[in-house]
Amino acid sequence: MNDRMNFFRRIPNGRDILLVALCTLTVMAQPLWAQADGDVERGWHLLADKNDMTGARGAFKPGKERGETLASIGWFLSFTGNGPTQELEDAALSVMRANPGGNASEFVLKWMSENRDCLPTWGAEAAALFDENVVTNPELMAHYANMRRFSSRAQKARPPFAQIAGEAAFITDWKISNRFGHYPIPAFDHTWPAEKADWWKDARDYHTRTGVVVPPNAVSGGGVLYAFSRFDNPADQDVLFRLFTYHNASIYLNGKLLAHFPLLEEYGSNIRHLRRRLPAGSYEVVIKTTQTRGNNGQFSLQVTADKQPSFPEPGKPQTDLAGSWDKVEHIQVGLAAELEGDSSEMADFLRAILAEKDKNDEQTVSLLEKVFEKHPQSVLVGTQLSAVYMSMVKFLPQEDQLSRAFQILFTLSQLEAPNLEAKLSLALLLNRANKTRDALGLMDLVVKENPAYCEAIESLMVFSTKENLFDIRQASLRHLEDLGPNHRWAQKLLAREFNRDGNLNRTREILENLADLLPWEGYVAELHEMNENYEAAIEDLLKRWAIFEDRDYYPYAISRDYAKLGNTAKQREWLLKTLEVNSLHEEAILDLVNLNCYEGKLDAAQKLLRDYLLIEPANATFRQRLSHLEGRTAFEEFRVDSTQIIADAKNKPISEGADSELLLDQLMVRLFPDGSQMRYTHLVTRVLTKDGVDVESEVRLPGEDLEILELRTIKQDGSVFYPESFEHKSTISLSGIGVGDFIDEEHIEYLPPAYYDKDGLDGFMTFIFQGIDRIYHHSELVLIYPEELDPEPVLLARNMPEDQPQITVVDGLKYVRWLTKDMPPLHVESGMPPANYLQPVASFYYNTDWREIRDFYHHAVRLRMGLVNRLETQVDSWRALDKKPRELAQHIYEEVTDRIEPNGRFYNDVNLVWESKAGNPTLLLASVYRSLGIPCDIILCSPERMRHYTFDTPLPSLSYALLRLQFGDETLWVDANQKNLPFGYVPFSFRDSRGVLLSNGDPLFVTIPGYPDDSERVESEYRFTLNPDGSVEATGAERFFGMTAAQLVESWASLNKPETMQRVEAGINQNYPGAVVSKAGPTEDLPRGEFEITNAFSHDHLAKQVEGGLEVPFLLPKTPLLERYGQLPSRQTPIFIAQPHYNVSSLVLTLPEGMEWQNEPLKFERKAPFGDYALQVERVNERELKVSRTYHLGSQFIQPEQYQDFLVFCKAMVENEDLTFKAVKVLGAP
Repeated sequence: MNDRMNFFRRIPNGRDILLVALCTLTVMAQPLWAQADGDVERGWHLLADKNDMTGARGAFKPGKERGETLASIGWFLSFTGNGPTQELEDAALSVMRANPGGNASEFVLKWMSENRDCLPTWGAEAAALFDENVVTNPELMAHYANMRRFSSRAQKARPPFAQIAGEAAFITDWKISNRFGHYPIPAFDHTWPAEKADWWKDARDYHTRTGVVVPPNAVSGGGVLYAFSRFDNPADQDVLFRLFTYHNASIYLNGKLLAHFPLLEEYGSNIRHLRRRLPAGSYEVVIKTTQTRGNNGQFSLQVTADKQPSFPEPGKPQTDLAGSWDKVEHIQVGLAAELEGDSSEMADFLRAILAEKDKNDEQTVSLLEKVFEKHPQSVLVGTQLSAVYMSMVKFLPQEDQLSRAFQILFTLSQLEAPNLEAKLSLALLLNRANKTRDALGLMDLVVKENPAYCEAIESLMVFSTKENLFDIRQASLRHLEDLGPNHRWAQKLLAREFNRDGNLNRTREILENLADLLPWEGYVAELHEMNENYEAAIEDLLKRWAIFEDRDYYPYAISRDYAKLGNTAKQREWLLKTLEVNSLHEEAILDLVNLNCYEGKLDAAQKLLRDYLLIEPANATFRQRLSHLEGRTAFEEFRVDSTQIIADAKNKPISEGADSELLLDQLMVRLFPDGSQMRYTHLVTRVLTKDGVDVESEVRLPGEDLEILELRTIKQDGSVFYPESFEHKSTISLSGIGVGDFIDEEHIEYLPPAYYDKDGLDGFMTFIFQGIDRIYHHSELVLIYPEELDPEPVLLARNMPEDQPQITVVDGLKYVRWLTKDMPPLHVESGMPPANYLQPVASFYYNTDWREIRDFYHHAVRLRMGLVNRLETQVDSWRALDKKPRELAQHIYEEVTDRIEPNGRFYNDVNLVWESKAGNPTLLLASVYRSLGIPCDIILCSPERMRHYTFDTPLPSLSYALLRLQFGDETLWVDANQKNLPFGYVPFSFRDSRGVLLSNGDPLFVTIPGYPDDSERVESEYRFTLNPDGSVEATGAERFFGMTAAQLVESWASLNKPETMQRVEAGINQNYPGAVVSKAGPTEDLPRGEFEITNAFSHDHLAKQVEGGLEVPFLLPKTPLLERYGQLPSRQTPIFIAQPHYNVSSLVLTLPEGMEWQNEPLKFERKAPFGDYALQVERVNERELKVSRTYHLGSQFIQPEQYQDFLVFCKAMVENEDLTFKAVKVLGAP
C-alpha cells in the first residue's frame, strides 16, 4: 500500500543495517544518567546557573562528539534564546545529522517546530534526513512526517502526502460512525449502536492525508464518535500504538478494550504509547472518542513494530465491542524513555519541554517551577517558564500567571545578558499592561539585534497598526523586505499588508513570487484571479483538488470563477459538486438559490432552502431568505394592525400613575423540530409622561439575528417618524417622541436550538399577561408548530381565563393562542408572594427533560474535576492525617470553606478555585473527597419554594449544588456554597425538595431531607439590673443559627470596632430609646453555624418610679408578626412566609436590695394551624423575675380566607405581651 511497509528497503545493504544497529546499541547500552559525566554537569551549570552559552557549548561539545544524548541536547540549547537564527538552524542540523534516529534529534525536532516558518531552508534540510536514514521511534516518525509535509509544499511535483503519512505508520483509511448523544462525557460512558459489528455496513469512508482524523462536517457537534480500521501484523511480536487525541478516547483491538484515556477529564499528555505482544494476523481497530462543539474529535493512530504492520482497506468489522485485553503496557518511547530514572535537573528540564510539546500543562508547570526554584536567575529556564505562564494554563489564575511571568522576566532583564526571547516576552507583557513606550522600545531592540526574528517583527506590525504608528509600520515592512524574496513567511505577511494597503502592484509581484515558492498553497490561483485570468485559476484549482479531494473549498472556488466568467451552467455544475463533498455548504446553497432566482426557478430555490432547513432548522439567514421568497410567514394568521390598535386606544382607560403603557404586547413563536425558533414580536406603546419619553425613546433590541419589520414613532396627529438607521445596533434612539405619542415596534428574531434552557420559553422567559403598575390592553402569546410534531411541546399556564388557550390548525400548523385584553394592574399587598404567583402567565417547553439537564451538568462537572500540582500535594497531606473518614471529611470541609471566598457557579475548575482562593468550592470538595475514597454525590438543586411561583419545568437553579456523603449507614448532606455553615447543614430553601443526581445511572432524582425549623432559630437573652431610681444596667446577647448566622459572621467580620459599636447601639436604641451602650462585639470561637453578638448598656429611666416601688414595662422586643403581616383589615392576596420564624427569648429582671416583685406567675400557650406561641413569667426569687417566650411560624401560604384567624393568632401574642411588672419595697427595708 505504501513504501513505508518495509522501511529497511532504504538501507543499501545488510552491512549498513548491522552498522546502524551496532551504533544504536552502543549509545543505548548506558543509562542516560550514566552519560552525564563531569562535562555534562559542568555544561548544565554554565547553561542554567551562569547563563554562559559559550562556556556551556564548550563543556557539552566532547560528549556531543561521542554521541551522548544529554550532551548533544545541551550543546544545541546553547544556541537557543535569540529567536530563529542561522546558527540555531546549523546547530539543529548538526545534532540531527550525527544521529538522525536518535533521541537528541527528537528533542531538536520538537524544539524547532515553532521556528520552521522563519527559517527558509530548515524544513527541506530536516525532511531530507528522513529520506536518507532509518527511523523507528514513532515520535520521530511523526515529527519527520510533519517536516516532510511542510517542505513538500515548496516542490513543483505533486506532494506525496499519502506516502508521507504511510511511511510514518499512520492508519489513514477509516470508517467513521454517526455522532451519538449530545454531551460528550456522559455520552462516552454509554453503549451506542456502533459497538455492534452489524451497524457498520453503511458507515461512511474516510481518508486522511496527514494521519490525523478530523471527522467530517456531517458528524459535527457534541457527543461521541467511533472510527473503525484494521492492520495486518506479519509476525508474533510486540506492537507499539501511538494515540494522539485531546479527548476522552478508548482504543479497541478485535473488539476488546486495549486502553482508555480520559483526557477531557484529566490533565496529561495528548500523546499516549501502548505496547502489547500480538500474534501474527489481521486486527480490527476501533477508536471511541468524545467530540465537543468547539473542538471536534480529532485523533491519530500510529502502529509500529520491528516487522512493520501493513494497513489494508478497513472493510467491515466482524467483532462486537466487549471485554478487555490484559498485559497492556503503557510506556514511554524515545527521549522520554531514556530520561526515566534520571533525577538530574537537566533531565527535569528536558521532561518539561517534552511535556509542553505534548500539551501536558500540569507536568510542564510542575517541572519548570521545580527547576527554576533551584536556578532562579536562569535565562533559559525562566524564559520557558514565563512563556508557559503567558500561554495561560487553565488551572492557574490568569492574573497570577501574568504577575509571575512579569516578575521572572523583569528579574532576567536586570542581568547582563538576557536573551532576545526574554526581552520580547517582557515587551509583550508590557504591551498588555499598556506600557506602550517601554514595550515598543524593547520590540525595536529585539528586531535590531535579530532582524530575522519573525515574532518580533509581526508584533511590531500588529502593534503599529493598532496604535496607528505609521513610521513603525513602515519600518516593519522594510524589515520584512530585508528578509529577501525566498523567505516564505515574510512574503506571506507582505502580501497581506500590501493588499490591505491597496498596493496592487506590489501585491501582484509578491503573489508571483509566492506562486513560485509555494505552488501548492493557492497563490497561483489567487494570482490568476487577481489578473482576471479565471480559466488559468480554474486549471490550478483542479490540479490541487486532485490532491485535496475531500476539501469543499476547491469545487466552490471553481464555481465562483465560472460565475465571474458568466458561465452559469458551469457555475451550477460546480456548485452541485461542492454539495456532493459537503451537503451543508451554506455559501454554495445560497449561490444556487440566487442562481435559481435569477433564472426564474423560484420553486427550486425554495426547495433548496426547505431541504437545508430540514437538517439545520436554526439557520437564521436561510429561514429569513425562505420567508422572503414565500412572501409570508407563519405569523400572518394573527398579525395585528397597529393603526387599529391606536384608534381603539382613544376609547380605552389610561393607566394612572404610569409613565407609559402597552396597548399591544404580542409574541408569536414558530417552533421547529430541533427546538430552533422564529420569534415574532409586535409592541405598541403609548407614552404618558415626560419620564416616559426619556425611557421609551431608547429601544433595546434582543439578539443579533434580528429582522426589523417596523420601528417608528406615530404622533397624535398621525404623522410618522423613523430612526435614522437600524444597522448593527442593539439600542436604537427614536426622535421626536412627545407625551401622548405611540411607538410601533415589530421584529422577527431567529434563535438556534441551544442548551437545555433555550429549547422553549423557559422559566426565565415566561409570558406575563398582567402588569403591576399599568394596564395591559392586549397581551397575546401564540405558539406555532407542526401538527404532527412528536413529542408535542408541553403547554403551561396559570391564572388564565378558563377558555384559554384556543387551539386551531391551519395548513398543517397548530396554533396555540393565549389572549387577554384590558387587564387591570395587579393588586399589590404587603407580604404577598412574588407577583408571578398571582399574575396570568403562560409558557411552554419542548424536547427537554431532566435527563438532558443532568447530562449537561454532568459533562460540565467532569470537565473540571482533575487534580494537578499544588492541589494534588494538598490532597496527599490530607490523606496522611490520622483521622477517620467522617472526621477527615469535616476537617477538609472546614479548611476549604475557610480558605475560599465563595462566588459564582458551582462547577468551577477545582485547581483554579484552590489557587485563586475564590470561586465556588463545591466541586473542589467533591473531587477531593472522591480522590480520598470518600463516597460523594453531587446533587443539583432548586429551592423548594420556587415550585409555588414558577412552572414545574426542567429548569433548575443554574448555580447551586449540594454534596451527599456516605459514611457507612450515615448519610450526610453538605453545602459548600456559603462560608461558616456547619458540616452537615442543608439550607432551608432546599429542604424537602427534589434534586438531580449528577451521575449516569439511576435514580435520576433524589429527595433532599427536611430538618427541624429550630436549626434556623434566633435566641436572645437579656439581664436587667434595676436601680431604685428606675435606671438600669443591662447585658444582652443575641444568638443566630443556620444560614443567617453564616451570613452575619461574614458581614460583621468586615466591621471595625467603632462600626460595630455604632451598629449595636442603633439596634438597642430601636428597642430601648435612650440607651447608652458601653460594650458590644461578636462572641468568638463559637461552633460553625452560630453567631452571637453581646452587649452591655445602661438606661436612665426604663423603669418608672411609683409610690412605694417601680413599674417595669415588658422589655422583650415585641413579637413582630402582627406588624409585619397583619396591618390590613382584610386581604385579596395570600400571605407568603418564605422563611420560618423561630424565636426563643428570655429576660431576667433583678431588683435592688430591699425590693420584691408583686407579679403572679403567668403561663400562656397558643397553638394554631399557623404556628405556636408560648409566654411564661415566673419568680425565680423575691428579687428576680424571669420572662420566657417562644414563637414559631413555619414557611407557608396563608390564604385570604384564613387571614382573619391569622389576625386573631397574632393579636393574641401582642395582647399577652401587654404586661407591666410591679416591684415594691420590702417592709422594714431601708
